[in-house]
Amino acid sequence: MNESKLSENIWQYVVEFLTNTTFITTLDEYGYTILNEIRSYIPYDAAHLISYDNNQIMDFKKINISDKTIENYNDYYQQKDIIRERFFNEKSASKSSLIIDYREWSRTEFFNDFLLPNQFYYLCGIDIHHNNKLLATLTLIRSRNSRDFKTVDLLFLNRISTCIGNHIYLLKEFNQNATQAISFKELQKERIRNLELTPREIEIARLVKSGMTNKEISNRLFISKNTVKKHLQNIYNKCDVSNKVSLVSKLHQIN
Repeated sequence: MNESKLSENIWQYVVEFLTNTTFITTLDEYGYTILNEIRSYIPYDAAHLISYDNNQIMDFKKINISDKTIENYNDYYQQKDIIRERFFNEKSASKSSLIIDYREWSRTEFFNDFLLPNQFYYLCGIDIHHNNKLLATLTLIRSRNSRDFKTVDLLFLNRISTCIGNHIYLLKEFNQNATQAISFKELQKERIRNLELTPREIEIARLVKSGMTNKEISNRLFISKNTVKKHLQNIYNKCDVSNKVSLVSKLHQIN
């Protein structure tokens, strides 16, 4: 398996991920797009994305996991899953080697009768939320022959999880009102049509969307970094976001 291409400076990779995923307008396509795109940044052997409605499983997108494996898990092994018991509906990413001591885990029925036969050894994942409501669980899996997931992989998942949650929420909201006479893209544009960004704010927002840092924007526009930060705070307030990742996600949603 190839090593993760992420580095400590992951901002550009987050922008790339959002560019390649936020144009999707159906939930079914979006789930598989997420799984396939993440693999470009965090290599894995298997993965799944579970979608919930009121904490009930509604959909199961998977890569390199058989239907029989899913059936066995749902019918029996879910009740034996210590990872789920100890780490579920959390706000940050984690990995199995941080949640449980493998010496303890290797003595369990779940580990020996379910994980090992399926060549699942290292697990990494995050629960996806919107306004504190659980929408999905994303899990990446590697075999024992692969290396464990890195801290930077968890950081990347933390950075993109809010944007994934926002997009899933928008898609669900649109699907629940499928009889409306406007398209999904029109709905997205309607949400920020009245933001009233100034010409300078629009210019800075476009540079942020392209992946530029505050220092790079400062040099491009011949303004101080503090001025960039002030403009960004005004943009955040008008767009109802709290950081660059959420801002870029919203900007991509309106193309």
